[in-house]
Order: sequence, then C-alpha cells, then structure tokens
Amino acid sequence: MSNDVDSFDCDATITAIILALEELSLRQQRDAQLEREIGRLESKKYRLETRLEATNIKLQQLRRDAIRQESATLREFKREIALLEQDISKSKDDLRALEHQCSQLEAKCGALEKEKDELHRTADELNRRIEDIKLRDSDTAAKGFELRKLLQEVRFEVAQLEQELCELAEVERHARNRVDWLLSERGRWADGACRLEADNNALRLVSFAGALSCKPFHKVMSIGGLCHNGHWAGL
Repeated sequence: MSNDVDSFDCDATITAIILALEELSLRQQRDAQLEREIGRLESKKYRLETRLEATNIKLQQLRRDAIRQESATLREFKREIALLEQDISKSKDDLRALEHQCSQLEAKCGALEKEKDELHRTADELNRRIEDIKLRDSDTAAKGFELRKLLQEVRFEVAQLEQELCELAEVERHARNRVDWLLSERGRWADGACRLEADNNALRLVSFAGALSCKPFHKVMSIGGLCHNGHWAGL
C-alpha cells in the first residue's frame, strides 16, 4: 500500500514537474517573443529618431534659408517700392506741370478764337464797306483798291492765326495724350506696389510656418502617441 502511495506521489510530482516545465517553456517563448517585439520597437524607435533628426536638420536649414531669402527679398522689395514711389512722385509733378500747360494752352486757344472771330467780323465789315463804296461812288476805285488790299492783309493775318491755332491744338492733343499715359502709368505702378506687398506678406507667412514646424523630439513623440510618461505605449 505504501508503495502505491509513493508511486502515486511520484507520478504526481512528475506531472507537476512536466507542467512546470511546460509553463516555463511557454514563459520562455513569451519572453522571447516580448524580446523580439522590444527589439522591433527599439529598431523602429531608432529609425523614427533618425528620420526626425534629419527632418529637424532639414527644417532648420530651410528656416535659415527662408530667413536669408526673406531678408534679401525684403530689401529688394523696399528698393523697388522706393523707386516706384520716386517715379510716382515725379509723374505727379509732370502731371501737374502738363495740366498747368494744358490750362495755359486752353486759355491761349480761347483768346486766339476770340481774336479770329473779331478779325472775321472786321473782314466782313470791310467787305460791306467796300460794297457800299462801290455802289455809292464808282470813282472811288482807288479807295476800293486800298480797302481790298487792307482786306487781303486782314485775311492773311486771319490765316496765320488759324495756322497758329491748329498748331496749338496739336500741342494740346499731345499734352493730353501725355497726361493720359502718365495716369495709366501711375495706376500700373500702384498695382505693382500692391503685388510686391502681397508677395512680402506671403513670404513672411512661409517663414512663420517653417518656424512652427521645428518641434522638440519628445513633444513630437508625445503628440504622435508613441511615448507616455517615459514608457513606450503598449508595453
């Protein structure tokens, strides 16, 4: 009976040992699997850190390049804006001078028109006087000749005044064309200044976005959900 009990205890012990060995084997397999998983995660972490470091270096370089480019572009924009402002100021002065010249030409043209009308009225009056003289006395041919000569002189003066008036009208037309051109140039320069200002604002926005993208590694990992309280998530 004692032998049976001992045999039973021995079998139970062997079974317990076998179960313990199986459990140990399972634990070893589980530990090996965990080690492999940890190694995979460590490798992934290293790759991510390497990529992030390279990205940070690239972002820093891009930020420095953007700052340098922004400074150079801003200087160029300011220089171009200063030149445009100088051109606009000069064009305004030219425009005022041309407007003053146009006013003077218009006043002179008006005076010449009045003088021409007066000469036409004088010529008509002389023609009437000549006709009256012819009808009143045929013996006054000499006076009529003198009057006709005077009339020719008046007509010659009228023709000269008309020629001068035409020349002044041509000068006025060129002046008005110049004024219109200056007005269009001023509008074009103003549009160019607005575009330069818009490009300047866009460049500032790009530089600001590049500065915001440069975050520390632990903040990036925390934001991405890969690290929590110094431990890897899921372990």
